[in-house]
Amino acid sequence: MPETTREQRRQRRRQGHHDERREHGAAQPMSGGGAHTVERIVFTDAEVDGIVGRQTSDSGARNIRFALAVDKEADFLDLDYFVGTRVGHAWIIITYPDGTEDSYGFWPDLRRGGGIDWNNFWEDGPGQVRHPDLGHRQTITAMHTVLIDHEQLARAKAYAASKASTPYNALAFQCTSFAREMFEHVTGQTAPSAGLLIDDPSDLAETIIEANTEHGLDPLEQPLAPRKQRKK
Repeated sequence: MPETTREQRRQRRRQGHHDERREHGAAQPMSGGGAHTVERIVFTDAEVDGIVGRQTSDSGARNIRFALAVDKEADFLDLDYFVGTRVGHAWIIITYPDGTEDSYGFWPDLRRGGGIDWNNFWEDGPGQVRHPDLGHRQTITAMHTVLIDHEQLARAKAYAASKASTPYNALAFQCTSFAREMFEHVTGQTAPSAGLLIDDPSDLAETIIEANTEHGLDPLEQPLAPRKQRKK
């Protein structure tokens, strides 16, 4: 199959985010028959035990990949960031030793009238945690991954559940705030910076990319080619 051009990839990317722009940029409720179905989080002890139990017999083994993922669409100061509502997204991806993947992200809740109204973007609106969060899975810009154990996994689930009904606020608590706070709560490490005044996906992506480069990795944490090879 021939490689797609940058413009073709951009067109596919924009079409794939059409529904998400409504969520980020329109403060309108979504009808119950809408095409975008979101499953609410339900946490039970049995669910946590079942997931933890299949991962490892060693309770202290850190063999679960816990990634802070981000999709950068436009720079924060670009006109397209606001007019096109290309704000991007940040979320958490969890990968178990058997390759099974899970994810958590924070969104406006359209079913309860949520969405960003740019005329009143400082106001709270209904929020929701999506589990899984797959809206930007195919367009990841950068990732920062650490290894966690089953106790930290349970901590991650408890944190996500605690934020299930938190108000969405574009300035105070949105997708990037959720993802960075969840990362710090679970790992005990400082999350990569996402800007000085407010958390922003584009700033988070740039921070992760810079850190990955310093460690000889590309934005998606794959080893960079040696410098001599890259020049050819």
